[in-house]
Amino acid sequence: MPRLVILSNSAEWRSPLRAMLRERGVDLLEVDDALDALGALREAGGGLFVIHAELGPDEVAMALSAAAKRFPTGLTLIVAGPTSATFAPGVLLHREEAKFVGLCDLITSNLPADQRGNPAPAPAPRAEAAPSASRFDSTTRFDTPTRFDSTTRFEAPRRYELEPSAYAAPADAGLPRLNSAHIQRLLHTARHGSYYALLGVTPQQSTEAAREAAINLLSQLSDEGVAPSVQENFGETLRELRAAVADARDVLSTPALRARYQPI
Repeated sequence: MPRLVILSNSAEWRSPLRAMLRERGVDLLEVDDALDALGALREAGGGLFVIHAELGPDEVAMALSAAAKRFPTGLTLIVAGPTSATFAPGVLLHREEAKFVGLCDLITSNLPADQRGNPAPAPAPRAEAAPSASRFDSTTRFDTPTRFDSTTRFEAPRRYELEPSAYAAPADAGLPRLNSAHIQRLLHTARHGSYYALLGVTPQQSTEAAREAAINLLSQLSDEGVAPSVQENFGETLRELRAAVADARDVLSTPALRARYQPI
């Protein structure tokens, strides 16, 4: 029996969360009733209970109260999303329900060590071929617009425990090869801009346009899309960028999530 139970009645919200957790090797149970969740956790001997705030403040408060009564110890509680429900100290709150990488980080860091899964190891690094002059040279410009202003902020988690190729896409030979200046500009946008700015799309463009922009950017951020010196010196930054782009892709290409997404 999994020791991670997610309570939500939104299949559209659960789907990307489930995919990302299983990619990390984490097994979970999804339910839409608090009593089913608590029964499963009791059978598993405790664990981690994630409650989706979209259920409403009354149901969230009721689920938290029932969990506290049945599990004085041995249970960690996470509420995902903004809520007006009141709860006791010790309950973890992830306010940005649509930022799945940060939520996955919070979940996996609070699971018992033996339940955190074993993601597949990254492939062995390949010998890097000399960059082709046709792919990038000093005259090539990286023209992805940022459309960033100081009123938006992207609260990216500080660190990601992802394999370097977790969200990589095959490099497109027609796209420019990224250097350190491009990476630093993208990192600034990921940390301080909006999802739209990161992908270089506008709110008026379609979900398919957002998905295509994310695929192109992930292609540029893949091992084949960046210079060898960038891979060597910006390994953790590349992991953070790939995870942030994957978040932006999941939210802006899913109509229900996109409708709820409001840049701060």
